[in-house]
Amino acid sequence: MTAITFIISVVALACGCAALIIAMRESKKQTRETIVRVEKAPVEHPFIYDDEKQCYTLDGSLEVTGSVTALKKGGKA
Repeated sequence: MTAITFIISVVALACGCAALIIAMRESKKQTRETIVRVEKAPVEHPFIYDDEKQCYTLDGSLEVTGSVTALKKGGKA
């Protein structure tokens, strides 16, 4: 009876260690995937350029009293 209990406890310990190693590897994978390189502009420029998406994002709020237009490259709508 003591031998069976010992074998079961060793197997449980091995499974626990394997689960811990797998969880640590998955955590490192998720950390690598969420890193995004963002370059901040000077303070007088409220836009942030995201190099990965190749676009600017407004950092803050924008009050518009007229209209907002997005132009394609070259200045044509």
